[in-house]
Amino acid sequence: MCVLSNIVILIVGILSYAMFRIIAVASMSLIHMLRTPGSIILAILRNMMQRVTIILEYVIGYITDLMITSALGCVSLIQDAFSALVGFLGSVFYEFLVHLHTALHAFAELLSAILWNIIEMLGISLLTI
Repeated sequence: MCVLSNIVILIVGILSYAMFRIIAVASMSLIHMLRTPGSIILAILRNMMQRVTIILEYVIGYITDLMITSALGCVSLIQDAFSALVGFLGSVFYEFLVHLHTALHAFAELLSAILWNIIEMLGISLLTI
């Protein structure tokens, strides 16, 4: 009987070892099976993230260039408008000076004629006295 119980204990031990070993190997296989698609999904997500980063860098660069170009265009328009205003004011001031010169010249001639007439009248008055 002792030998039979030892054989049963041995068989139960071998079966339980085999069963636990099969469970362990199956569990490890399952973990590796699930890890491989996870690493593939991770690689796909990293690749997609790199592409999204590249696209965002391109879009941000394009928007930045567009804003800089627009700002430079606005500055150029303001500069052209200011230059045209300065040119217009310069021509108005020049015309003003020309007309002022003409008016002052006419005033000087008129004043000269008045003074000449006053001197002439004084001369005639002094001669008559």
